[in-house]
Parts: sequence; structure tokens; C-alpha cells
Amino acid sequence: MTESNYAARLTQAELDAIVQKHGLFRAARLGGARAQLVRYDLSGLDLANYDLSHADLTGASLKQSNLRGAKLDYCVFFGADLRNANMQTASMVRADLRGACLRGTILIGADLTGVDLREGILNATDKKGNLTPAHADLPPSESGGADLSGANLRGAKLSNAN
Repeated sequence: MTESNYAARLTQAELDAIVQKHGLFRAARLGGARAQLVRYDLSGLDLANYDLSHADLTGASLKQSNLRGAKLDYCVFFGADLRNANMQTASMVRADLRGACLRGTILIGADLTGVDLREGILNATDKKGNLTPAHADLPPSESGGADLSGANLRGAKLSNAN
């Protein structure tokens, strides 16, 4: 996906404010709002130990982000770019990871119970307005797989996953 296809680049402070409102939403408190981070660029940010359960991160870029120990249950990561992210010991129960790019992602000890890792394609537009697969531009040097050592994949949907 080209950089122009992201809605915006968030700073750590902006993300922290969204996560705070999401916490209020999860607690059914006044002023809360579900985290809607569709197509946002969150690459390199620190989300360690955050609770983003039920957030929508469709098509978001989380390249090289720290999500270690994060609670991401029921999150939507459809077509998200999670390359080289640290998701060690994260809880991702029933998360939607269809079409997500997990090349080089560390998922050691993660809870992926019931996660959906099936094939899926999120389209982006090129400079001419043509639709192209969002992760079609990945260089061959980024062909490594995810590290799922000790991850819980009980009930995971893996048909056509690479």
C-alpha cells in the first residue's frame, strides 16, 4: 500500500488519547469512543500492554510497532500491515487477521485462540486511481515468516494462509 493510501500518520500522543477514549468506551463510560483506526499509520509506535479489544484497525500500518502484552481480543486487522511488529504475549482472541501481513512479526507466546488468518485482500489505489492489492509492493527481502513459537492457535482459521 502506498503511503498516500493511509488516512493519517498518528503521533504517540494522539494514539494515547484515542486509547484513553477507547478505555472509556470499553467501560461504558461517558466520553468513550471505539478506536476506529482504519488505514492509519501507526508504524513504530508503542502500544505495549494497551487494551484495544474490539478496535478496528482495518488496513492500518503497524510496522515495527511494539504491541507486546497488548490485549487485542476481537480486533479487526483485516489487511493490516504488521511487518516486524513485536506482538509477543499479546492476547488476540478471535481477532480478524484476514489478509494481514505478518512477515517478521514476533508472536511468541501470543494467545491466538479462534483467530481468523484466512486469505483476504485489501485493495488500495495507485497514482492513476487503479485498484491494486495493498501488500503487492513488498520487496523479496521481507519474505520471512512470523515467529509463532509457543503461540496458542486453538480454533484458528488458517485456510489459504501463507
